[in-house]
Amino acid sequence: IFIDLYQRWGTVRIGFSKKSLMQEIKRNRSNLIIISLASLLLAGIASSLLAGRISGPIRELSEGALSISRGNLNQKLIIRTGDEIEELSKIFNRMTQDLAKNRDQQRRLIEQLSQKNVLLKREIEAREQLESELIKIERLRALGEMSGGVAHDFNNILGAILGRSQLLLEKVDTPSIKRGIEIIEKAALDGAETVRRVSLIHI
Repeated sequence: IFIDLYQRWGTVRIGFSKKSLMQEIKRNRSNLIIISLASLLLAGIASSLLAGRISGPIRELSEGALSISRGNLNQKLIIRTGDEIEELSKIFNRMTQDLAKNRDQQRRLIEQLSQKNVLLKREIEAREQLESELIKIERLRALGEMSGGVAHDFNNILGAILGRSQLLLEKVDTPSIKRGIEIIEKAALDGAETVRRVSLIHI
């Protein structure tokens, strides 16, 4: 039997319902809109949580810096972010402890010096004026050396804070966070200026 493969046998028509096709398109379009809205919502929530995770600790650091600049050394920052901000908070806490310790030592030394001053004044009254002046100069020199040592330690701590702040400024793009870090940087610079002025008093 010979079969001609090129001979036309008939026509098959396949039809699609336009109505069901349009319904499918509408359904897909609705699904796409819902997925897009859900994605935008999730992205907004994620960015809000991320911003809160960064801006919250930065706000705590800036408030801590302002509090320290006002002389409040009875505080401890507890920030657990696992990054440079947490490291900076630890430096803050160490600095605050050192400052409180130094302040207490200075108070004790001032009290001791005050008590010794009474005794020295009684003895100095019986001595010549020149000997009296020499003793005063020696006491001022010792106090100046002590203040210089404290100022050096304090400057080292402020240097670490300033360095970390400047590193964070380079990494952060959010204006509100940058403002918080700039407050920390300014507080560190103000502290350094205060130490410089105190050092000049005792020279």
